[in-house]
Amino acid sequence: MLPPGSLPVHRNSTAVLQASSTTAYIGWMSPNAERVIIKLCMTVYKCLHVLAPQYLAELCVPVADVAGRRQLRSASRGLLNFPRYNMTYYGRRAFSFAGPYAWNSLPENVRQSPLVATFKLSLKTFLYQQISHSAH
Repeated sequence: MLPPGSLPVHRNSTAVLQASSTTAYIGWMSPNAERVIIKLCMTVYKCLHVLAPQYLAELCVPVADVAGRRQLRSASRGLLNFPRYNMTYYGRRAFSFAGPYAWNSLPENVRQSPLVATFKLSLKTFLYQQISHSAH
């Protein structure tokens, strides 16, 4: 197995196979997947702290604000309500579902960060720990 820096520059099928097996061996998520999670969680954080546009903030509804769900344990933990989706493929990609879903997967100490910079650092640390833990 080749170390990540020694992969060939050209993109043929062998190079792609070596890159994907190296990535799987190290245990890193693809950079794009990690960026998407960070971007989703950052947007949700901004929605909840009135730093995002109103049309996005309306999609991030705490469980405590939903009638009939206020008594649930998730209401006291600061989790967000996310709608059921009809379409199997596109429904999961909508911000109304993916944002709250990603937010709810974060630990409480990360979600309760007081500042945007603190949240971003905590989020990246959490994701790195998840990635490095899954590699072992």
